[in-house]
Amino acid sequence: MPIPSAFGVRSALTHDEVSMLHARIRRASRAATQLKAAVLEWQSKVTFTSHVTVQEPDRTAFDLHVEVSRTYPHDDWAIISSELAHNARAALDNLNDRLFIKYATGPYEAKRIQFPITSTGKEWRSWKQSHRALPDWLIERYQEVQPRTGPYLGLQGLASMNNQDKHVWLQRVSLALTNLPGRGTLSVEGTSPDLRLAPVAHGLFLGRGERRVHIASAHSSRKIVDMPQIAENDIHPVLHFHVGHDEKDDKSYTLAELAEIPRRVAHAVDYMNGDDSALARYQAVPS
Repeated sequence: MPIPSAFGVRSALTHDEVSMLHARIRRASRAATQLKAAVLEWQSKVTFTSHVTVQEPDRTAFDLHVEVSRTYPHDDWAIISSELAHNARAALDNLNDRLFIKYATGPYEAKRIQFPITSTGKEWRSWKQSHRALPDWLIERYQEVQPRTGPYLGLQGLASMNNQDKHVWLQRVSLALTNLPGRGTLSVEGTSPDLRLAPVAHGLFLGRGERRVHIASAHSSRKIVDMPQIAENDIHPVLHFHVGHDEKDDKSYTLAELAEIPRRVAHAVDYMNGDDSALARYQAVPS
């Protein structure tokens, strides 16, 4: 929907206003670039090693641990990710503020307005009710960039992540270990082909300050005679930036998802400003 001609302009905001918003987004983009570079540098200097240990004295079970040669700089990465989230969210709220100042058709409380990031119809209706001073043509544009309309859902955790930055000590960052060793040989007592293994998964995540994680255990129906060790592995760590309020609400962004946010916010700003073609770029299915 084009900006109504009654306003006599093709854009909702002035060039200076848009430039200010994109300046904030560039700061978020620089944080994303800095974060990716820091992660790559750390990865280039570490090795991951798998350790298999037979449980004594029964020797009918074994444990698999993975160890990294050095801890990851959790606090540095958490601070950079917070800067990214803050500037991306601030750009959206600054946009919302300017649109209210210029186009609100009724009274409103400036401290209570915010750019909507809604995931359900109930959340959207609640926001719309408290922001009814805006004209319908703007409300329609807001609706088009909501996570609830998809297919791009990446803004869902942005508000939570930015709010956490103000109320928690540090954002929680963890490393999930992928491409783990899935095969191995073991020697057991006896010659019967009847061998049963009962694996039990424990965890894949390395937390702040941790170098070693207990991946799994397995119980054998027969006594284990020998269990060869596994050397260095081509394990791929995947960063998770947690946006849930606690471990029960454990939503997270991967690094790729987090780094994508500034670009999508820029498309949302351009669409809200009147560039209809930006909507397709904002809503594009993530690659």
